[in-house]
Amino acid sequence: MRQTLGSTLGQKLLMAITGLGLILFVIGHLTGNLLLYLGMDAYNEYAYALHANENLLHVVEIGLLLLFVGHIYFAIKVSREHRKARPQGYAMRRSKQNRSPLYASNIMLFSGLIILGFVLLHLADLRFNLRHTVGPGVEPATHTLLVLQDPISGTVYFLGSLFLGYHLWHAFESLFQTFGWNHPRYTPWIKRLGILLAIILGVGFASFPVWGLLLRLGVIS
Repeated sequence: MRQTLGSTLGQKLLMAITGLGLILFVIGHLTGNLLLYLGMDAYNEYAYALHANENLLHVVEIGLLLLFVGHIYFAIKVSREHRKARPQGYAMRRSKQNRSPLYASNIMLFSGLIILGFVLLHLADLRFNLRHTVGPGVEPATHTLLVLQDPISGTVYFLGSLFLGYHLWHAFESLFQTFGWNHPRYTPWIKRLGILLAIILGVGFASFPVWGLLLRLGVIS
């Protein structure tokens, strides 16, 4: 077991498992945040329900932290192993076969680092209140709207969300490949589903800072 997990294949499996856990969390997180569009009260009820059991919330947060750190760790290890094992000529042939140097699989580490910065700012804004002073009694929806309307946060959230979608485009397909769930009949549908999921999650999260900006400008109410 230890040898398997220490091998490149084992590290790919662990990266896929942690990635799947993060994808499921992101889907759930977007679903909850979409309540903003149903009204401030709906979002406040959702936020208060999440914080009703602080001990359980801390356990979930620690679990997410372990998933996130583990995914980054195994992604870096797998990337290094590939670079060591891959001859230069093979790398050049592969680069020619890809549709673009910006194809998702070519910039997974880069997009992952962008997402990491996005997540750190998100935690600083909404979990630890490091950048915005929020007084007692301020409702979660009001706090969230304040953050979304901040120029720095809004810009980073928008770009980070698009990079998240781009990252997931390749990650979803790679997940099935790593688990060996490839089949000529199903793989094209897996690719389409991955693109659809990437668009929904990327555009879904990117819509929040746009919504906040439109509210600030008085375009919508």
